[in-house]
Amino acid sequence: MGMAIGAKRICLLVSVCALGCGSKAAPPAQVPQPPSESPRAGRVVFPGPPGSDVPPEVAAMLAAGPCTPKLRGELDKHLMLVDDNGTQHKVFLLEPRETICLVGSNMTDLSLSSTPVPTADQPQHLISAQLEQFDFGAVLVLKNHFSQSFEYRALIKRPGSDPEHTSVCSVMANLSGLEHWPDSLELVGIGDFTATADSAPRCR
Repeated sequence: MGMAIGAKRICLLVSVCALGCGSKAAPPAQVPQPPSESPRAGRVVFPGPPGSDVPPEVAAMLAAGPCTPKLRGELDKHLMLVDDNGTQHKVFLLEPRETICLVGSNMTDLSLSSTPVPTADQPQHLISAQLEQFDFGAVLVLKNHFSQSFEYRALIKRPGSDPEHTSVCSVMANLSGLEHWPDSLELVGIGDFTATADSAPRCR
């Protein structure tokens, strides 16, 4: 990952007292995983042909399939354990062009998988997260393979800036959530996954 990446991770760690505090950037939007007709929190506007919701690059990120980890460093470098007054928080880290697979019996006990996780053969307790950087900004796609919706918290690191908390939307059961930032990101941290009874995406 190199020393520069390590410095970014240290900076992110220093900035996190708990994922629930801090200022928020403008809320990104969420779209369900096609071909679902579930409600959506908003419309993501990308450059492209009139009437297109997402460009082909983002549509490819939403495609169904097994979660295959794509990591540019060691697995343990993608997890921070943050202590907040005796309560330990897991923060999972992604850089652009990375995919992480989070597995567990419930959303509060997720861990990183080092091997591909199939989704078609049998039900999986799985959340996958993929971060890509495009000309039109950074895109994070989370796929929820749990039978419950979840909400979570996120931090972003822009080049030359300190890490900051950002608004994100809950992800419905067995659907995908899409977050878009119209600028470059060096790092995203996600954590505090919590099951919810939401029947529609809720942003915070």
